[in-house]
This record gives sequence, C-alpha cells and structure tokens, in this order.
Amino acid sequence: MDVDLFHEADGGNITYKNGQAVMSDGLASSVYLSLFGGNELDSGEEATDALQWWGNLDEQDEARQYRSRTQHILRALPAIPANLRKLEDAMQDDLAWMREEVANSVETTAVLTAPRRVELEVTITIGESKYPFTFPETWGQ
Repeated sequence: MDVDLFHEADGGNITYKNGQAVMSDGLASSVYLSLFGGNELDSGEEATDALQWWGNLDEQDEARQYRSRTQHILRALPAIPANLRKLEDAMQDDLAWMREEVANSVETTAVLTAPRRVELEVTITIGESKYPFTFPETWGQ
C-alpha cells in the first residue's frame, strides 16, 4: 500500500480522511513519483549527481532511485515538438524499474495540447490488463 498521491495542476496532492492519509494499492502513486519524485534540477546525468533527491542516498539500486528526468526536461527545455521525443525517452528512463520488476510493457506518449501545456500519457501492461494514466502538465518555468 502507498499513500494515494494524485496529480493536480500545481503538483501532487494527498487526501486525508479522519486525520489519516488515504491509501491505495494501485500503480498511480508509483508512476507519479517516478516521473515527478526527484529534484527538478537533477537531469539524471552524472554531472548533476549532487542535486539528486536526498532519499536516493540509501538506495543502492540505481533503477529504484528517483532522478525524475521527466520533471527536469519539463523545466529545462522549451515546449516545442522537437523535444517531445526527449520527453518520452525521459519518461521511459524514469519508469524503467517498472518494466524490470512489475510490467510486461510501459508505453509513454507526450502530446502538446496548448502553448506550454503537455499531456503525459503512460500505459502499464501487466499480464492481460492495461493501466492508463494521464498527467496534464505545464511545460516551462
């Protein structure tokens, strides 16, 4: 079980019921944290190792570290069609652990929906079941 973390226009949010965080046994929180859980200044490259999220310090398995390449690209590169492929590749990198440990496949798509707006679409396939997730995001500072 994970805290039921869900996406809103200004980032992730948690719902409380009777003073306790609502929990979920689904994949949504894991997908969200993989894409947006690190430090947005960390590009995932060796040059920005010192900018990693502090929680990575104890995680020896690099595939389980939150580097959030997706989040970094949304803040560092311009929102132009030429960068959509880079964004989709970053999403694949951030979700690689799911392919290795949980899913048969992970499909990612980034679609520009308006100036500086993008929808990140992720479909996780486990066995015969598909789990789709969509994250509308502002692209840029």
